[in-house]
Amino acid sequence: MRKRIVGLALVLVLAFSLLAHAAPARPVTAEGLYQSVYGQVLEQLQSQLGGFLSQKTIESLAQRLTAQLVLNLTDKTVPQIPRPDSKPQPPAPKPVPSPQPIPTPVPEPQPAPAPKPEPTVPPESPAGLTKDEAQMLELVNQERAKAGLKPFVVDRGLGETARAKSRDMVENNYFGHISETLGSPFDQMSAAGISYRYAGENIAGAPTVAQAHNGLMNSPGHRVNILSANFTRIGIGIVDGGPYGKMFTQQFAG
Repeated sequence: MRKRIVGLALVLVLAFSLLAHAAPARPVTAEGLYQSVYGQVLEQLQSQLGGFLSQKTIESLAQRLTAQLVLNLTDKTVPQIPRPDSKPQPPAPKPVPSPQPIPTPVPEPQPAPAPKPEPTVPPESPAGLTKDEAQMLELVNQERAKAGLKPFVVDRGLGETARAKSRDMVENNYFGHISETLGSPFDQMSAAGISYRYAGENIAGAPTVAQAHNGLMNSPGHRVNILSANFTRIGIGIVDGGPYGKMFTQQFAG
């Protein structure tokens, strides 16, 4: 049976322009800034993850990300203020499962299953990338060259967080941008001390680098991340294992 290739994309742009455009006579309050950023974050999350997460989960994630973004902008802790709703609340959505890849046939139980092998990362090349990671870097930079963009610069910090994400998906048997142990990609970057104005993440599952790359480039959301002029640094993490053969994570910053 041919293995399926799946992927999700998530991108968040920090709202630095809110401070630059505040009227001199009426400076933006912390709560006002929070509301403005919250609206933008919620809109992006609903657009990109509405088909995978419940409205309640999206709103909770939007509040966490907004507080982090406003803290980066103002160096202040801003209370998480729910966005006011001028329209009546819609009926509560039916419970939906956590975001998962396209369902794959479930294998029949085995009488004596062998222990799960630990996910492994192939030996690194002198540049700090595995052979697979170096191949994927070459492919994405070829795409950027075709679009007249500068090549990505490898960021070791992003490489570590990207590998941690791929390993976490294999070990905990899930596929998504939000991890119960690592949080969002933005949580990972903050915990690792990685600074950015723009950040994003692509994830995919496939047997080979070429198949994963083709799948990402044929997906509008993933393609936008790879060809974004706002992103200048990349971290690539590829780990063997999982239902697709290999798990791929690309994390971007600019």
